[in-house]
Amino acid sequence: MKTQGREQKARILTEIKYSEGLTVDEMKERLGLSYMGVKTHCAELAKQGMLDTWRRPKAEGMGRPEMVYRLTRKSHSYFPSSANFLTMDLLHAARQISGPQFPEKLLFRLFKNRADQWHTKFAGLTFDQRVKKWSRTRNDEGCMGELYSEEENRRFTWIEYHTPLFELFDAFPILHRLEQDLFESVLEASVVRTFFSQGGQFQARYEISSRQKI
Repeated sequence: MKTQGREQKARILTEIKYSEGLTVDEMKERLGLSYMGVKTHCAELAKQGMLDTWRRPKAEGMGRPEMVYRLTRKSHSYFPSSANFLTMDLLHAARQISGPQFPEKLLFRLFKNRADQWHTKFAGLTFDQRVKKWSRTRNDEGCMGELYSEEENRRFTWIEYHTPLFELFDAFPILHRLEQDLFESVLEASVVRTFFSQGGQFQARYEISSRQKI
C-alpha cells in the first residue's frame, strides 16, 4: 500500500506539472482516483512543502472561487535536474576567481560546443524532421514537453513544463538568451519564446517557424 501511495503521489505531482494548477476534481478525473484519495494525497504533499493552494475564479465568474493545488519550488527536486550544487558552486567560484563575466564566458563556450554537436546530429534533415528530433532530444533531457504542429504553414509550437536548468536560470539569466540563440541556430528557424515561472510551476512556450520560403 505504501508503494501504491507513493506512485499515486508521483502521478499527482506530474499531472500538476503539466498544468497551471489543478483542483481535486480535475485530478480525480485525469487520474482515475477517488476524490478522497486525491484530497488526502494532496494534503500530505502540501504538509511536505511540495504543494500549495490558491483560489482560482470560476471561468463563468459565478460562485465561489475553486481551490487549486500547484507546485512549490521545493517540488522541483522531484523532477530531473542538470543544475546540481557542484555546477552552481563551480560557476560561483569562477566568478570569485576570474571576475563577474567569467561564468558567462564558460556558459557561452558550453552552448557553442553544444550547437556544434547538434548541427552534426541534425545534418541533412528537413525543417520538420529537425524540429521533431529536437523535441525528442529535449524530452530525453527531462524537459517534459509537448509538440503541436501546423506543418502546412511550417510552424510548430513546443511547450515545456519543466527545465533541468531551473536553478541556473535564476542564478544566470543570460541562459535565456543563450538557449534561444542555440535553438534558432540548430533549427534554422525563427523562435519566439515566452517564459512563465511561479513557485514550482514552470512553462516555456516556443513558437517555431521556418526561415526558408516554400
